[in-house]
Amino acid sequence: MPAILSEQWLLEALKLIPGEEIKLECENREDCWGTKQSLLGVQTRLGKVNPEVFKIVISQAFVDKKYLVILRKRQTNPLIGFKTTLKGEVEKITISFEDKQRRIKLMLQDGMTPEQIMELEENLTEEDKTLLGINIPSK
Repeated sequence: MPAILSEQWLLEALKLIPGEEIKLECENREDCWGTKQSLLGVQTRLGKVNPEVFKIVISQAFVDKKYLVILRKRQTNPLIGFKTTLKGEVEKITISFEDKQRRIKLMLQDGMTPEQIMELEENLTEEDKTLLGINIPSK
């Protein structure tokens, strides 16, 4: 599948309600594998700009004599995990992307206000705000 089609399918999958899925029919097993690889490659590329794309699970299946690639929106957030310490305490961990911080720095250099940045960047963590030296209230 061409990358441009893969990108469109991933963007369409982002519109799904968690738990919903899109099934793409393929010609044969090789086509199914190639389609999945194309989608995974585009997902990696898009993920550098929009980590939300990692909420899409890409799998393949053979159902009713049809090869399918399935795009399913996760019901959980893949950017959040929980660490259990040796004392048994549980701590929430959120993965932060340096690219997001770089984008915010560039936006500030371009003269954008914190309000404008908040409109463009979702899920700003306290770490993002602290590392960047800006005071942006949480949404």
